[in-house]
Amino acid sequence: MNLARIVSAEHVGGFRYRLRFADGAEGVADLDPEVGHGAALAPVRAAPGAFSVSGHGRALAWLDAEGEEVDFCADMLRDLIAHRQQAAE
Repeated sequence: MNLARIVSAEHVGGFRYRLRFADGAEGVADLDPEVGHGAALAPVRAAPGAFSVSGHGRALAWLDAEGEEVDFCADMLRDLIAHRQQAAE
């Protein structure tokens, strides 16, 4: 099984991120539906552009008030982009 690995990430506004993966896939992941709920995602809502690529490309991550990572895994982000591209076809 090939695991998705993010090689570049750019915040493009709101909760949207342009991502490129090691396998050459790329696209925009819109996390707006995911970040609207729950206290755990407050760091993302508070500072959507203050992320890093963590775990050797395996996640987009934000730090919470205690310094713990809040993240979205690369596999989920890759699937989100693929589904969006399929819906557009």
